[in-house]
This record gives sequence, structure tokens and C-alpha cells, in this order.
Amino acid sequence: MPSIAKADLRRLKVHGRSSPIPQTAAGYMRVRNGLVAVAAAVGGHRWVWQGGGVLSSAKASNIDPFGDASRVVEPDACPAVFRPTNASSPSLTLRARWVFRPAQQGLLFPIGVHSMSDYHVAVFGGGSVGLCLAASFAKAGARVSLLVRKSSVETLRNQPIEVSGLLGDHEIPAGAITPCDAASPGDDVLRSDLLVLTTKAYDVVTALEPFSLSGICPPVLLLQNGIGSAEIAKTTVGAGVPVYSTAMMIGMVREAPNKVAVTAWSSPIFCGPVLGDDPAPLNRMLGVAEHGFVPMVLDEKIRDTISFKVLFNTCMNPTGAITGQTYGELLSNEDSRELIVGLADETLAAFASAYDYHPATSGRDYVDNILTPIVFPKSQGHRSSMLQDIRAGRKTEIDFLNGAIIRLARDHGLSAPRHEAIHHLIKACEASSHARDAIPSD
Repeated sequence: MPSIAKADLRRLKVHGRSSPIPQTAAGYMRVRNGLVAVAAAVGGHRWVWQGGGVLSSAKASNIDPFGDASRVVEPDACPAVFRPTNASSPSLTLRARWVFRPAQQGLLFPIGVHSMSDYHVAVFGGGSVGLCLAASFAKAGARVSLLVRKSSVETLRNQPIEVSGLLGDHEIPAGAITPCDAASPGDDVLRSDLLVLTTKAYDVVTALEPFSLSGICPPVLLLQNGIGSAEIAKTTVGAGVPVYSTAMMIGMVREAPNKVAVTAWSSPIFCGPVLGDDPAPLNRMLGVAEHGFVPMVLDEKIRDTISFKVLFNTCMNPTGAITGQTYGELLSNEDSRELIVGLADETLAAFASAYDYHPATSGRDYVDNILTPIVFPKSQGHRSSMLQDIRAGRKTEIDFLNGAIIRLARDHGLSAPRHEAIHHLIKACEASSHARDAIPSD
């Protein structure tokens, strides 16, 4: 069969797979009546292109097989859904940068298919954040291992992961993500390209211990609230392992073992080397993540961004946990709003002394001009994760939030009486056997 031209597919993503997909595959593109059709053969399976996106209406006017120059269809505009030619083959969705070169009517020519399934990310934690990020990385075409409790492995192996809400509705088929026992990660996980740690801050050491004991640990991306987890992680895994921090202003709730609802979203997940590590592994991850549905970006001033997030968390999380109010209710109620203004004043004073960081002139300025626009309208119905922890009888991250502000203030000769009061109240809730019933219900 004559071949007079080639089409290169770059940055291809493979989605929705239920069996392993190799790094390369071969296929053919047919030009007929100004339309483009594709067939692919991967790993012993064969697919035919069903159509979709730009390609389904790819007339000669926008992809000209007879033209003198190549035409490019960008990845976001060009999803192509392949259906198996027999029932035993998995479905396949391709998202690629398609470069069409001049061809003659009706002739076939080969295409090269290069997947990103060689990028392996291990996500530690089966809570709302872990499930959502695992699903997003899988959607982006990465190979994903999900480290969870041994009792959860079978459930997640046999059910799809579903994400709904403000970042869209997504379903990752069973088998597309590999769940495994977090207490005994295998060699494949130990040698993954990145470990994304979504545990609570107080569990960082326990989560990283198997990696530390093995002497093998990939670069670590931390998704904990508060201040101090990066230093703890670096001490645990050793100075030679890059550790990256994040600031996330996305609220999520796990509705079932395999279902997550995104209830609040105000910005992408900001990522950066807060301890000065080489950003190259982080940049590689971000190149993959940009094709998922959870937005993630590099932040060269991640320390300031984390401080901004801590300012938000120390004001909203514990007050919401104690009162049971949504974010919108906290700011609409005069009494809770005044408490938040006072907490912000104390946090701003600590940050000014410790980091020379001044995100607002006063607590009032912060609440009126920064916090309120963040909460309304996107996040007004969200309830804090600390409230969820208290209701479930779990330990909270209060020591890494308001506790951290108390320590910063003391280290710089300041007082933080509101933070101390909040800290004591949350600790009392944690210790009480009736804590779940003591917190107001919906």
C-alpha cells in the first residue's frame, strides 16, 4: 500500500483504558472525500475511529489533505474516540496534537501513536483529594497507582472512580487506576516518577516510613494544610529527595468510597519547591497534569501562597468546625464574622514578623476585600474539612494551622489569644467521645 505522506501525533494522551497500553502503537489514516478517518492497533487489539470533536467534521476547508502546507489541530479541540472491533478489546480515547501533511484522495498512510502511559504517579490517600487527583492524572494519560488502606483495595479495584461538581463530571473506569496497600508499596510504586501525598499533616511520617525504610523514594508532592509538613517530610525521606509543597483552594467531599464531589473552587493548585529543591521533576508532573481536569500550576513564591492559604484556613476551618456553619454563613453572621476578623489580625501580625509577608493591612481589610470575594459566590455553600473530621471522630490538623500561628507569634514576642481559644476548643472536640453529636448538624 503506497505511503506518500506522514502524520505525526505528539503529546498523545490515552484515556479510559481497561488494559495496559504500550508506549507506542501503529495505525493508519485514510483521506476520503475531504474527511479523515483513523484506525489503530495497540497491544494486539484493533480499534476504528468512531468520530467526535473536530475530526468528525474535518472537511477540506479546515483540514485540507490536498493543500501545500500542514494543518494543525490543537489537543483540546481534537478528542478522537475509538471503539473496539471486538467485544474483548477495551475502548480507547486519544487526545493529541495532530499534524496533517498533504496527501492524495483515498490513500492510506501510517501514523505514529505515542502515549504518556510511561509517566507513573503514585497517589497516597483514598480520601476526597486523593481520589480526585488520581482520577485527574488518569484522565491526563498517566499511569496511576492509588495507595489506600488494605481494606479499600478490592472496592476501588472493582468500581469506577467518579468525580462531580465544579470541575466537571468525570468517571474513570475500574481497572484504569491500580489501587494497592499503602502500608507495603511494591517496587513499582517505590520507583514511580512522583509520590503525591494527600494524607493529613500529622500522618506524613507514617505515610513516608515505608519509602524511608526501603531507601527508595520518588520526589514527593505534599497536599497538606498548614505549616511544617515539608520540613517533616524532608527529615523523613532524606535531603536527597525533592519535596514540593502546594496550596489548594479547592473544596471536596467524599460521598462514597469511590465518589467525590467538588464543592468549592477558587484557583488552581499552586505547587512549588518551598525548601529550594530542583523543580525539574515538578515541572514534568505539571506537564502531565495540565491535561487532567484539576488545574495545577508552578508557583515560584509558594511560601507566600501557603501563608495566604493558612490565613484562610485558620480563619474559616476551625470556626466552621465549631459552629457547623457553611463558609457563606460564617461571613454573613455578624458574630462569626467578627471572630474571623480578630483571627485574621493575629495571623497577619505573626506573618509580618516571621516572613515579612503582608497580604492585607488589617483583619478587617482581609475579610471585607479579600476573603468575602473568595467565598462568594463559588464557595459559600462549602463546609470546612475540619468539620467533616470532627463529625467523623477524626483528629484534625489544628496543630499545623492555628497551632502554628500560636508558635510563630510566641517566637516573635506576640500573643494570639483568639487562636489559643480556638485551638483549645478544637482539641476538646477531638477528645470528647460525644464530639460528633456536639457539632451542629445540617
